[in-house]
Amino acid sequence: MSREFWQNYNLRLEPWGIEFAAPIRWDADATSPEAIELSVEQTEWVACEPRLKAPTPRSLYFIDGRRRLDARFLGRQPENNEPIYGAFATIAVGAVQVDRAQNQARYEHLKIERTIAIANLQQPPITEVPCPLGSSNSLLYTSCSNSAVENTPQAPLNLVQDAMLTAEGQLARQLSDQCSTALIIQDGPLRYGPRQTPENALGYVKTMGKQYLPPDKFGLLWDLSVGQRTPIFRIKTQTNKEQWSWYLRSGSPELQPQQLGYHELHGVVRLDMYGSVPLEKVKAMADLSTWLILDYASQPTRDPRAPQNLTPIGALEKELGRRMGDRTLIARRIQQFLNLSAV
Repeated sequence: MSREFWQNYNLRLEPWGIEFAAPIRWDADATSPEAIELSVEQTEWVACEPRLKAPTPRSLYFIDGRRRLDARFLGRQPENNEPIYGAFATIAVGAVQVDRAQNQARYEHLKIERTIAIANLQQPPITEVPCPLGSSNSLLYTSCSNSAVENTPQAPLNLVQDAMLTAEGQLARQLSDQCSTALIIQDGPLRYGPRQTPENALGYVKTMGKQYLPPDKFGLLWDLSVGQRTPIFRIKTQTNKEQWSWYLRSGSPELQPQQLGYHELHGVVRLDMYGSVPLEKVKAMADLSTWLILDYASQPTRDPRAPQNLTPIGALEKELGRRMGDRTLIARRIQQFLNLSAV
C-alpha cells in the first residue's frame, strides 16, 4: 500500500542541496493564456531534437551578481514616530569570459559595491565604516535609496535587488559594446527598461517561478530527454513587451533523471531572448543551446545545484562571495560604528 502511494503520484527526490530554495516553486499568479503564443516556430507541440554542433561565437560571457544584507537597522521618524527600515548591503557583479578557441576562461569586470538602502527618506550621505586599528582599509557605503519607494520591512532588500539587476544590465551592455560578436549568457531572465541587456544576450533561468505553459502543453517538459528542447514560444509581458522563450533539459546525456531516482523536471531550464530579435536568429540560438548549455552544465559531485547551475556561473559566485568579505566581521564593524554615532 505504501509503495502504491509513491508510484501513483510519481514522487521522486529533489536533488538540489537542501540549503537552497527549491528550483520548482510556481507563483500563484499564472500567466494568462492570451499572453502566450505557442505556434511561432512550429504548429506541432513536440520535443525538438539536439542539432549538430554549429559555429559558435569565439567569446562567451557569463554574467551573474550576488547581493547580501550585511546588517539591518531601524530608526524613528521625528515627525510621527513611525519606524524607518534600512540596511547596509554588499552588491557584487562580474563576468566569466570564455575563449572557446583557446579553451581558456578568466574573470572580468568584478565589481564590489557597498550600499545603504532606505526607502521613502532623503538620501543618506556616503558613509565610511572604520575597520580595526592597524588596518588601512575601511568600508565605504554609498546610497541606493529611493524616496519614491514605500517604507516597508521588505523595501531595503528590494532596493538592493534592483541595484544588483541594474549593475548586471550595465555590465552586459558594456561587454556587448566591447565585443559585439560575443554571446552573453546572463544568469536569470532578461529584463526590460533602464537595465535592459543587449540583443546578443541569452537569459538563462534555472528555476521555475511561474508556469507559462497551459497544462496540456506543460506535460512535454516532464518527457524531455537530456539535450531536447520545447518549440520556441512568445510571451507578451504586462507592459506589452515581447520575448522569445523555450525550455531545455540540461545534464549528462548518459544519465536521465529517472535512472538517478530524481523527479522528471530535474535539469529543465528556461531560456529567453528579446522579442526584437528576428525569429530565425532565435531559432539558431535555440538549436545552439541544445548542446552549448550541456557543455557548461555542472556536475553533482561539485555543485549541489547541478546540472542547472552552469559551471562558469558557479565559479563566479564563489569568487564574488570571497571578495564580498565576511558578513559576521562586517556586521560587527557596522554595530560599532552605529554605537559610536549615537553617542
